[in-house]
Amino acid sequence: MQDENEIVPQDVPQNSVAALALWNPDAIASWSLLFTPVFGSYFVMKNWQSIGDTEKARTAQNWLFISILMVVVSVIPVIGGLIYLIYLIIWYYACNRKQIKFVKKTWENTYPHKAWLGKPLLFGLVIHIVLLLYLVLLNSVAALCSH
Repeated sequence: MQDENEIVPQDVPQNSVAALALWNPDAIASWSLLFTPVFGSYFVMKNWQSIGDTEKARTAQNWLFISILMVVVSVIPVIGGLIYLIYLIIWYYACNRKQIKFVKKTWENTYPHKAWLGKPLLFGLVIHIVLLLYLVLLNSVAALCSH
């Protein structure tokens, strides 16, 4: 027996799906420019979980793991930044854009928006701090190796 609050997008006509509280997928893309696709992939995954689409949530989780790897790769001198920029564009179209289209088609802008202040932006700040510590560690190791 299915709970009346459970939403399975594949089984329910989109216009009859009740609006859920979600993080705005357009804002996810914008915040990901600052906080990396690691941040964005996490919130895309959480939105798909809220919607009830486990397959798309699992795909977003894969993007999360790939994003972590790409942040690590992005510090490679000379080509790392270019690789990261290309990845950011691919991530947007392959992961985030699909959710933007789904949410707009299903609810337009009538769904309740989850607040960004608090835990979500704190999570992004933690990602930034970890990345900065990683860069400091790499520079320290490089300096030690060059002597």
